[in-house]
Amino acid sequence: MHYDTIEEAYHFVNGARFGERRALLHRPDGKVYYNSTVADYGELPADVETSGDYLAIPHKKDLPLGQSVVSDFVQEHCPQQLNRILALFERKDAYRHFKDLLTGMGLIESWYLYEDAREREELQNWCREHDLSLD
Repeated sequence: MHYDTIEEAYHFVNGARFGERRALLHRPDGKVYYNSTVADYGELPADVETSGDYLAIPHKKDLPLGQSVVSDFVQEHCPQQLNRILALFERKDAYRHFKDLLTGMGLIESWYLYEDAREREELQNWCREHDLSLD
């Protein structure tokens, strides 16, 4: 199976709010079934709930991509701001304030690259944990 197939399904799931979209990998043949609860999109196979052959592609909220990623980035790129940035996460709209601060510091592009790399790394870890052999 190609990693691109998993990544494409992952992006589909994450293209909407948590729980609104599903992508299910049929392990025996590698086919991915897509479904949206909001847009009435995609038919799922009849045995999807009873067969153990399907694996739900995770939403990014299912992966360990929370505040630890922010903390790791800050320690690497602007360690002098660590306490200030961690304090942001005690308030509402923390992520937006974090990105505003990074924009002001000229680090927003570095953040996006770092975040994408960590997301890819965690998705690959998820694949290994579920014994998916990738090309």
